Amino acid sequence: MVSAPDSCKMWTDPTAETLAPGKAYVLVEVLSESSHHARRIVRCTCCGFHWLQDYSDAIDWDNGDDPSWQTFAPAGDLEAARALHRAHPEGTLGAPCITADWPTGAARKIIRRFPPIDASGGLR
Repeated sequence: MVSAPDSCKMWTDPTAETLAPGKAYVLVEVLSESSHHARRIVRCTCCGFHWLQDYSDAIDWDNGDDPSWQTFAPAGDLEAARALHRAHPEGTLGAPCITADWPTGAARKIIRRFPPIDASGGLR
């Protein structure tokens, strides 16, 4: 997996606005799609960095406040994003990544996740 891009606004300032489709990123390629799940390659509109995106949602039949979940894994370029897709089945993207959870009736949560570091300071 590629290192987190220190100069990409999606990584350095992950907010609901900076992760908004069409504003923060544009669709490059749809790798798979169903009624409630998609895996896509997207590109940051500010710097051109490519990300692999997993998106899922559910239907809130009672309130119409559909929850959704997204994971963005840094890839770098288009070919690297395709390779990341082949190496990681859907739902298994690891760190570093950004997770964005929009739960029903609760505050949105956006978290940058980093790889675990062992006691010696190296990646596990």
